[in-house]
Amino acid sequence: MSGLSAAAAVAASKRLRPTSSSSAAAYSALRRLPPPSSSVAVLRQIFPAAGATVSARPLSSSSEDDEKNNDHSNAASGDEVSSGEGNAAGEEVGGVEPPNGGGGGEDGDASPPPQGRDYAAPPPPGSEGGGGFYGYSNGGANVTGAGSVPGYFPGSSFADALSGGPPPPADRTSWQAAHNIDIQRVTQTAIIHELTQQQTRTIERVVPWFLGTMPSAYFRGVPESFRMDHIKAIAAVMDANMDLYLNLQSHLPDGRQVLTFVRPGTQPGTLLKMIKELPWNQNSEQYLPLSRVQVFSAEDESMSLNLFVYGEEPYEPFDIGVAGARILEFAELVQEGTFRDDPRVPSPDPMFERNELMEFMQNCSETYLTRSDPRRFLWQRSLFGKVSGTEGTAVMVEESQMEHTLGKVWVDVAVANSLPQVALEHTSHLLFLHSFDVERAHLDVVSDGDNGHVTLLRLLVSPTHGQPKPDESVYRVLRRELKRSKWLDPRTMSLVFERYPHLGVRRGEIITAFCALLHPIMAKQNALAYSKGNIYDTVTTERYIGITSNVADLFLDRFNPAGPLSDAELEERSEQLRKVIEQDVEDTVASELLYKMIDVVKCTLKTNVYMNDRYSLGLRLDPAIMHSASSSSDSASSSPDGDGDIDGLGDDGRELPYGVLFAHGRRFNGYHVRFRDVARGGMRLVTPHSPEQHA
Repeated sequence: MSGLSAAAAVAASKRLRPTSSSSAAAYSALRRLPPPSSSVAVLRQIFPAAGATVSARPLSSSSEDDEKNNDHSNAASGDEVSSGEGNAAGEEVGGVEPPNGGGGGEDGDASPPPQGRDYAAPPPPGSEGGGGFYGYSNGGANVTGAGSVPGYFPGSSFADALSGGPPPPADRTSWQAAHNIDIQRVTQTAIIHELTQQQTRTIERVVPWFLGTMPSAYFRGVPESFRMDHIKAIAAVMDANMDLYLNLQSHLPDGRQVLTFVRPGTQPGTLLKMIKELPWNQNSEQYLPLSRVQVFSAEDESMSLNLFVYGEEPYEPFDIGVAGARILEFAELVQEGTFRDDPRVPSPDPMFERNELMEFMQNCSETYLTRSDPRRFLWQRSLFGKVSGTEGTAVMVEESQMEHTLGKVWVDVAVANSLPQVALEHTSHLLFLHSFDVERAHLDVVSDGDNGHVTLLRLLVSPTHGQPKPDESVYRVLRRELKRSKWLDPRTMSLVFERYPHLGVRRGEIITAFCALLHPIMAKQNALAYSKGNIYDTVTTERYIGITSNVADLFLDRFNPAGPLSDAELEERSEQLRKVIEQDVEDTVASELLYKMIDVVKCTLKTNVYMNDRYSLGLRLDPAIMHSASSSSDSASSSPDGDGDIDGLGDDGRELPYGVLFAHGRRFNGYHVRFRDVARGGMRLVTPHSPEQHA
C-alpha cells in the first residue's frame, strides 16, 4: 500500500473531520487501493460508518448537474476529486459519503445527500472508462441511506463486494475479460487445469494399484508401450467414475492388429463372453487369423485384461540358438536324466534332442520361444507330435505345483487344422461347463508343414467358488470332451453349452444324432410336421428334455463297455419310458418322435460312442428302422446280423438293405447302405444349401 493511502487510513481511523484536501487525499488513496479482500480492512477504517452510500451510475450517463458539480472541486489540493464537492460540508466525495454526515459533527449523525444529484466513482487509472465501480455499471442504480444495500452488489454489503463475493450472473468486475475470445481462453485454461489436477490425482492412485495387482506374467509377456496404454485407459475410466469396461484397438509396426478387452471382475465365463465379442470375418478379404492370445486376471479379482493379436507374425530371420537358449539347455538336462524322478517333467525322448528340437523351433515364432517356460514348451512339443500330420486333438491336464498357483490346474491343448478362434471358444465353453474359471491363457500357432498348422493352447484354470477340488474322474471327462469339441455339430454345442449344460457333451451328441436320423424316417409320414427343425425343437423343448435325456441314458447304458444292458433289461427300461411318454406327453407329434427315439436305441447294433479320438458318432443300424414309421413293438429286429423281416422285405414292400451305417458329425450326416456283406459301389456327396433341403 502506498504511503498516501496509509496516511489516509490513519487519519480516518482517528475520526478526523476531513478537510477538502484530506477528503481528496482519502479519495485518491481509495482509487489506488486494489479490490481484493486485503483492502477491506483499510477501507473499513477509512469509512467506518454503517450507512456509507455508493453510486454505481456510469460516468458516461452523468447528468448536467454532475458536470456543474465538477466546477466545485477543490483544485488547490492537487488531488483528483470527481462527481462531488470536496468541501467540509459533509457531502459525498468520489461517490462515497464521509463517515460523518452533513454538518460534519463528531456525533456521526448522517444526512442524506442533496436531492437530484448523482455521485459516480470514476474508473481506475488505466481503464477505458465505462463508468460505475471500477469501470462497470450497475444499471444506473443510485442506492442511498443508512443500512441500505450498496449499489454495486445488490444483496451484499460494501465490504463484501470488495472482498470478492460472487456477483450476480449479469454483473462483471474490472479484472474479468471483456471480450468473448478472452473469456473462452480463460475458461478453457481453467477447465484444463482442473482436469489435469484431477487426472494427476487419479493416476497417482491407479499406478501403484495396477503394479501391485497384475500378475508377474503380465509384465513379462506384455510390451511396455502396451502396459502404458492400459494404465492410461484404465485411469481415464476410473477418473470418469465409470465401469471398467474397455475395448482398445491398436496396431503393431508389422501390421498385426491387437484388441485389448478389459472387463470388471473375474467372474466365470468372462473369457467366453469376450471371445464371442471378437470380430468374425474369416470369409472376407480383410480376414486376419487369430495368432496369439494373452489372458490375465488381477490378483484382487477387480478386473480381467485380455489381449487378442490378429495376423501372422512376419518371419524375420533370427538366431534360434539365442532365442531358444533356455529351452535347449533344459532339454539337454532332460535327456541326461536329471529330472527322471520328477513326474512334472516329460521323460527323455528323441524329439528333445538338440537337432530335432531346433528343427521344430524353426516353425515357431521368436515371441513364442522367448516367452515360453522351458518345461511347458517341452510338454507342448510332445502334444504337437501327437497331432502332427492328423486332424486330431491332444490334451494334457496337470495340477500346478508352483507356490503362487497351488490349487490351480494347467490345461494344455493341441488342435490340428482348426481355426484358432474356434478352438479357443470351444475350449472356453467346456471349461465353463465343468465349473472352471480361466485365470490366464496363451494361444500360439505353429506350422505343421504340408499338413497345415497346429493351435497350441495353455490355460491356467481354477475351480469356481463353492466347487469342490476336482479329482481324476473330472479330468478324464474334461480330456475326452476337449478332444471331441472340434467335431461337435453347432446344434450339439448350442444344446450343451447354452441351453442345457447339465446334459454333458455325450448326451447332447446322442440327442442331435437321433434328431438327424429321425428326419428321413418320419418325413415320409408328414414332411411338414417332421421337418428337421421341428424335430429338433420338439424333442429339445424344456417340457420334454427330461424324457429325451432318459432316452440318451438308455442308449449309453445299452452299450456301456463296463456292463451293457441285456436284452431283457433293455426291454424293461424301454417299456418304462413308454409309459412315461403315454402319461405325460399329450402332443401327438412329440409322442411319436419320442417313441421312435426308443426304437432307434433298440435297433442300434453297434456304436463308437465310447471310443476315444473319434471324429463323429457312428451307429450300425437294423435296416428295418429306415422303412418303418411304426413303433418298435412292431418292427424290432429278429436277426442277429441286422436283417429285418424274415422275407427280406420291409413293411412298405421294398427290399431291406443288408446293412446301414449312420455317422453324425460337425455339419454333416452320412449314410452307408449296402445290400451284401461284401459289396462294391461308390460314394455320393450331397451338399444342399440348407439343412431343410437335406433329405
